[in-house]
Amino acid sequence: MSAILLDGGIVHYEVIGRGRPIVFLHGWVGSWRYWVPAMQTASTSFRAYAVDMWGFGDSAHDANRYSLDQQSALLEHFMRELGIGKIALVGHGLGALAGFLFAMRHPT
Repeated sequence: MSAILLDGGIVHYEVIGRGRPIVFLHGWVGSWRYWVPAMQTASTSFRAYAVDMWGFGDSAHDANRYSLDQQSALLEHFMRELGIGKIALVGHGLGALAGFLFAMRHPT
């Protein structure tokens, strides 16, 4: 289990593999575990990260962080804290929406 402190809250994530970074964001009522098979496959070519978004899995549960803006900001802060640059991004449901918002704000 890996975790970092972002904006005063614990963010849980898992990471496997080597190579270019790929980040997986789960859907509503999900967690990083949703992505285990995809991470295992991707890890042969990528460094695969799966993040528990605010309020899910082992990340902090704080109702003030559940907005789509806050979920998208989580990804931005996560990447900055870990020194991750350009990524491939995969999302499901809520994770896809947060990822889309992130991509709109950071198109390159």
